[in-house]
Amino acid sequence: MTQKEKVATYLKSGKSLTPIQALTKFGTLRLAAIIFRLKAEGLKIKTEILNVGTKKKPKNVAKYSLN
Repeated sequence: MTQKEKVATYLKSGKSLTPIQALTKFGTLRLAAIIFRLKAEGLKIKTEILNVGTKKKPKNVAKYSLN
């Protein structure tokens, strides 16, 4: 099973996914590229931006889930 298939199956199970989770679960450093391809194939994926940093050092991370 490819990383793209693993990500699609994971999202279809009702779970959400962040890049760090994708790295640990599926070994992918390119989650955004996989999400882009899945969207192009018609999968309805919602992107939520999370702030995981501090006030002095803001850091935004994408969280993906199915609509």
